[in-house]
Amino acid sequence: MYRLKQLPEDFIVAEIPNLKPEQIGKFLYFWLEKKEKNTIDAVQELARKLGVREKDIGFAGSKDKHAVTKQLISLSGIPKEKILSAELSNASLSFYGYGDKPISLGDLTGNAFEIVVRNLDKEMIEATDRFENYFDEQRFSEKNAEIGRHIIKKEFRQAVGLMDEYQVRKHLEDKPNDFIGALKTLPLRSLRMYVNAYQSYLWNKMVASYLGKNGKNTKKVRYTLGELVFVSDTVHFKDLEIPLIGFNDD
Repeated sequence: MYRLKQLPEDFIVAEIPNLKPEQIGKFLYFWLEKKEKNTIDAVQELARKLGVREKDIGFAGSKDKHAVTKQLISLSGIPKEKILSAELSNASLSFYGYGDKPISLGDLTGNAFEIVVRNLDKEMIEATDRFENYFDEQRFSEKNAEIGRHIIKKEFRQAVGLMDEYQVRKHLEDKPNDFIGALKTLPLRSLRMYVNAYQSYLWNKMVASYLGKNGKNTKKVRYTLGELVFVSDTVHFKDLEIPLIGFNDD
């Protein structure tokens, strides 16, 4: 059976930024390179080392934990030398340049991947120039989509009950029934991450359903939240646009 991510170096991701560095600017941009560490953990550690709030460190998207990744982050009001001197576990920083705005979720052109697949001696791989680009396990983690669903439905007790967040647990120790207050202890982008996970799950389900009804030679692959459907006639769907629920919908 083939193996993915047997080693962190088997999955390398490099962010493709959509901004150009300047010589001066209010914000400083740094490359954050990490290994076997997720983006949130790296940002939280850096915030503690610099004595700033987690939300003061901007980034475009969360990168996989079980991988070697490179992405841009932004900070302001801190000397460049102090930031570069911060010692992080399984991560390092290098200066990229200056700019006039912080990096926010979605501020990237895309990601470049280098993926090693092992144990392929008995596997037959068909050549293809396109494939279905589903959201996969990195987006969902173990409970992200379920938490996002509860938030959307305003089921805040259930949402915080599924979270493994220190700030949330600490708040509920003092105010056991203040579930909205507990959620407010988290950065807005963390709450969006849960909602985005639920949106992504619904998108996967919609695409799989459409291809299952309209594609040829469909193949179903199980994942933690259901089934993904792949088809042999991908060329017929190359111009298909399926919006992410919550955006561009009437």
